[in-house]
Amino acid sequence: MCKNGIFTKTTTGILAILLLMITIFSSIYIITESDHECEGEDCRICHMIEICEDILHNTGKLLSFCITSAFMCSLIEFLTVLKSDIPFGKTLFDLKVRLNN
Repeated sequence: MCKNGIFTKTTTGILAILLLMITIFSSIYIITESDHECEGEDCRICHMIEICEDILHNTGKLLSFCITSAFMCSLIEFLTVLKSDIPFGKTLFDLKVRLNN
């Protein structure tokens, strides 16, 4: 179910790197421009700082969603493997095993 999605390993790797870069650059911008000379209510730098803060808040929400969905996919795969390896309630007669003694 989770293996055969639209995204391949390469695509998800590229998206993860882009998400990390956006987070790092937003943090760097906030740190470097926190002590700027404000021009008042129409300050472009203050507006960009607000956008960067929104990016960081939304990235945290996205990261928690990704971790939760990855955990659910792993759990489903684990349960599928566990179910396929252990024959529950199967007898030798159900498995059509012939005992020749």
